[in-house]
Amino acid sequence: VMFWTFELRRFSQSPIFGIGFGRYNDSSLELAGVEGFVYMAFGGKKVFSVGNAHNSYLHTLCETGLLGLALLLWLWSSVYIRLQAAAREYQDWKDMHSLMMAAQGMVVFALFSALTAHALAAPSLMLPLTVVVGVALAAQRSFVPLPRP
Repeated sequence: VMFWTFELRRFSQSPIFGIGFGRYNDSSLELAGVEGFVYMAFGGKKVFSVGNAHNSYLHTLCETGLLGLALLLWLWSSVYIRLQAAAREYQDWKDMHSLMMAAQGMVVFALFSALTAHALAAPSLMLPLTVVVGVALAAQRSFVPLPRP
């Protein structure tokens, strides 16, 4: 909760664009702009650390603001909707249908995991997820079912 409070305070300083990508862990930030509107970090000591807010959405809000969070949610919702349409399209082909359903399940799992961890930045989760989703979407684009007898 302490991290979340810090994140929300930083977000409130610059709600539209955030304080700057990758600036969450930086110490002694030098912020410039209009606080409460666009107040971004242009200076300060950069710290490379794995520290995070234990919530991908709050972390994204802090660093990239409402614009960044909107783009993130748009990306994952559009991927999920495409996978859902592909699963319906391949209802009669069990292998393809299973692949699309598995990819959908992985997206849902990642998005829920992001509520209690910075899961959307964790390679242990995102590498398998992006591989499976990428294979599923590539297969959907190139799969030509055989004609049924």
